[in-house]
Amino acid sequence: MSGPDVLDAARIPTIAFHGRYVGSLEAGRLSGELQVRGMPRRVVIDIRASEEGDRVFRAVGAWQVRLTEALGIRPYAALFGALCLDDWIRVRVRAEFAVR
Repeated sequence: MSGPDVLDAARIPTIAFHGRYVGSLEAGRLSGELQVRGMPRRVVIDIRASEEGDRVFRAVGAWQVRLTEALGIRPYAALFGALCLDDWIRVRVRAEFAVR
């Protein structure tokens, strides 16, 4: 996965996300820019939140896309194609926070 054909981690060792959340404590949208292999990619994730305790919330969301279209990454393959990964990725977001 970290080789030059997929993530090229030796040359570009970081994946970064910068975004903004718009919504309420119950639901909203996290949108921003994901830097993968040095290229910016637009990301939009719908987020749902629930109260877990006294003013403590848990927010969850998922972003699922095709690797080749959204991130420009070829799925991993080995043994002349006998072993290969599907062309999709799911990024899950889970955060817990307290409101003061």
